[in-house]
Amino acid sequence: MTWRSSTAGAALKRAAAALRNAGVFECLAAFAVHALVFLLPVYALRAWMMAKGMLPVGPPPFITGDGWYDWRPLNPLVPYDAYHYLFIAQNGYDVVYRTAWFPLYPTLIKVFGGTAASAVSLSGASFFLALLAARRLGGRPSMWALALWPLGVLSVSVYSESLFLALTGWALVFLREGKPSCAAALLGLACLCRPVGWALLAGTGLELARRQGWRSALGACVPAALIGLLYPLSLWAKFGDPLAFTAFNFEYQKRYFGMPLLGLGYDLVQFLNPPGDYPWEEWRLPILVNLPGLLYFGMALAARPLLSLPYVLLVLSTGVHGPHLPYVHGFLRYAAGFFPWCLAVRGGVAGRAFTVSVALLGAAVSVCLFFKEFIL
Repeated sequence: MTWRSSTAGAALKRAAAALRNAGVFECLAAFAVHALVFLLPVYALRAWMMAKGMLPVGPPPFITGDGWYDWRPLNPLVPYDAYHYLFIAQNGYDVVYRTAWFPLYPTLIKVFGGTAASAVSLSGASFFLALLAARRLGGRPSMWALALWPLGVLSVSVYSESLFLALTGWALVFLREGKPSCAAALLGLACLCRPVGWALLAGTGLELARRQGWRSALGACVPAALIGLLYPLSLWAKFGDPLAFTAFNFEYQKRYFGMPLLGLGYDLVQFLNPPGDYPWEEWRLPILVNLPGLLYFGMALAARPLLSLPYVLLVLSTGVHGPHLPYVHGFLRYAAGFFPWCLAVRGGVAGRAFTVSVALLGAAVSVCLFFKEFIL
């Protein structure tokens, strides 16, 4: 054995040891289990439906471009909002209502190729990074809880949930490790990823103020806010309205702020006694599936009370009052997609039982999402 080969072998061993210590291999295993639990049932159902002639063979008409995925197997990962993300990545913001989909995710899609395949790859890589952050913050129990989150099929779909998870998870890592500049950059990007990033930023300021004082809180949150303000400023320049992104939700979807949990009672009434002039029967399943979101919000408050409070209050007080959607539309999606909940999971029998329950719920929800063709 030559000196160079022995040196290279030692370097490889050191690199493998560093990856092992960082939990990379454990997170890869968790990601593989995640794909098995959530994607296998969806694709098994899809294969059965195609064999019965219940599904179209070709890709959705809005998918264009080349990618290293076969278009047809990719279809279950390209639901509703994916159309808007892909359109923005390929064409930019053409009309006001499309500004409701924030720019970071479609911008990165464009950077990596502008196709559905690049979007799926981006989501998968982001979810893996979120797993690494969970392990670093909460150890194996938090990592496995996140790997088996209830809306697992969205982790590799053309949705921005996984990117938001990765940004918020690593922002928490940097805050804990005393790197406020890095945390501020990621929090600012989270504000460019989803509108609820602003609630996360507010919660971060509260928690930093409690632990380190207001000077430290402002030092991290002001630079993050300046990054997040880039989007409203660009909308002001293009459409003359820095709040143009609210038009779709308030004017088209009829989403309004109300008392937190007010809509939950409304939905339960509709569930038990649906009005005869509208097919509310179609929404009984979404209402039931959304209810576990309350559990995850409670876990987020238990894990990081001040950090989670603005986010939880914002989601619980925002409802869909229109005639076509139930009020709590989105509970589980926005609860499971909020990073701190998984940090409340601890080891032991109770932690393992909870994680298994999450996995079973998530697999069922993933199949429902595909079979019923709705996204919560």
